[in-house]
Amino acid sequence: VQILRREDFVRFKKLNLIASMQPYHLASDMKMAEKGWGKRCKWSYAWNELVKNRVHLTFGSDCPV
Repeated sequence: VQILRREDFVRFKKLNLIASMQPYHLASDMKMAEKGWGKRCKWSYAWNELVKNRVHLTFGSDCPV
């Protein structure tokens, strides 16, 4: 997940979902986030918020893409 909604944090925990994120994309996404995502970028790459809500979180590299 790159972009979340506020209500997703509770929903992920309730459904016992695993959030998978690729930190590598953060650097390139930063360049277009505010322009392309608008207000939604507030909840992009919200790793700390997922951890605070006790959501299972895993990171990947997106390799070999």
